[in-house]
Formats: sequence, C-alpha cells, structure tokens
Amino acid sequence: MDLYETNRQIHRAIQRLPWTLRGPLGLQISEDLPVKELANRLGISVPATKSRLMRARMLVSRSVKKSQGRTSVISSCETSPEGIIGTR
Repeated sequence: MDLYETNRQIHRAIQRLPWTLRGPLGLQISEDLPVKELANRLGISVPATKSRLMRARMLVSRSVKKSQGRTSVISSCETSPEGIIGTR
C-alpha cells in the first residue's frame, strides 16, 4: 500500500471519530499546539486532553490497520504521546 492511500485511510479514520476525540486531535494536527494550550482552548483539563489524544490515536491506528488487513503497529499513532504521524 502506498503512502497516498495510507494518508487517505488516516484522514477517513479521523473523520469517523466522535467530536470529543476529533476536536483535540484535529487542533493538534492543524495548529501543532502543546497539550496545555489544547486543554485551554477546549476548556478541559490537561489529563483529559492527553487521554482524548491517546484514545483518538489508538482508534485511528486500529482503523488503518484493519483497513490494510495488517496486525503490525503504526507506531507513531499508538506510541507517541506528542502527536500523530510524526507531528512533534
């Protein structure tokens, strides 16, 4: 599978997230904000923001892996506490 198709799958997976997860992830991706700033903008605590970001990354990763029929980990989605697919 090529990079273009993988990016499309990631985009589709993000669009399917509930707003409570898509909002924080979208802001982090588009504006590259630190977690504290994300929390302030969203009006939620820093721990809640971190939790939502990790859940969003985990769901995106699972969705992409499932659509690719793979069991390997998309490591930057699931293991990076700082961002998705190479951000920060």
